[in-house]
Amino acid sequence: MSIMSIISFMKRPFIVVPFIFILPIVFMIVLAYFLDKKHNFEPGGETFYMNYCSGCHGKKGNGRGITARVKKLKATPNFTQPSYWQGKTDEYILSVIKNGRDKMPSFEKFIMEPDQLEVLAYIKKKFKPKSVED
Repeated sequence: MSIMSIISFMKRPFIVVPFIFILPIVFMIVLAYFLDKKHNFEPGGETFYMNYCSGCHGKKGNGRGITARVKKLKATPNFTQPSYWQGKTDEYILSVIKNGRDKMPSFEKFIMEPDQLEVLAYIKKKFKPKSVED
């Protein structure tokens, strides 16, 4: 390709402009696709817990999330304490997620039933003390 043909090509904005603007967008879409596959950003129990529950219950499940601290919520359950799990069935915890309780709102409209089961599984796996039997 000669210099003259390159200059001639550059004088046609209807050809150059798409390359300047569209090519980076296509690159970002392809990059996002591969990053998404690599990191597997599938929504699951942890994702829902972090988005909807950790504000009050805390990232560590200790009941000291930022919302609980700011609103000075005293009765936010601490999932890491064996006393929380005493006498609580999976059905009871799912009912609380679905319907709310005391100052906790209902999450029925935000977390669908299959995802509620994943949240429960995440809470049990991540925070329930090993000393507590199922």
